[in-house]
Amino acid sequence: MLVEWGRGKANPRQRATVALAGAVGLCIFAARGWIVVWPRLSARNDGRPDRAIAAGTVIKVLDGDTIVVAGIGTVRYLGIDTPELHHPRKPVQRFAARARRANRQLVEGVRVRLVTDAETRDAYGRLLAYVYRGGVMVNKELVRQGLARAFPFAPNLRHAAVFEVLERRARERHLGLWGTREGGPPTGTLARLRSGR
Repeated sequence: MLVEWGRGKANPRQRATVALAGAVGLCIFAARGWIVVWPRLSARNDGRPDRAIAAGTVIKVLDGDTIVVAGIGTVRYLGIDTPELHHPRKPVQRFAARARRANRQLVEGVRVRLVTDAETRDAYGRLLAYVYRGGVMVNKELVRQGLARAFPFAPNLRHAAVFEVLERRARERHLGLWGTREGGPPTGTLARLRSGR
């Protein structure tokens, strides 16, 4: 509808319709902007508790950072990475079996809450989540024990700073991957520890 505002040819009804259309357009524009900004806001660890998007019982533990949850499917832990157990092009990595055992002890057969970040799925279709057993975030626990590394992967960074601190503490205490047991730290780690990085 073309309305000639400057020439006074629009009746009150036309003006109201145009005003309403403008308001709706403005709301849509604002909502689209919020959708773009929301992942950035939610990526910060602002101290508020995470809100679960799903829950279910863990029916299988694939490795240290991947599980299968009844009714949901495969879930990849956000923010962490454990040694490879089933990589198609890499041999089984040191501590991979131990990380899976620890993960099994924490979640196998247990009901867990799943919380997503900015992205909900990876390229393989797996749900990306922070996994909670009761009040314990399993992702954090694995890093705390030295069985996983912090793995910041933008835009899913809500707990990245916490994972980094937990990894640093595990390194300083020589736990798991960072200790001398079962072959010692990964190549180059001792030099990084000595330099404080």
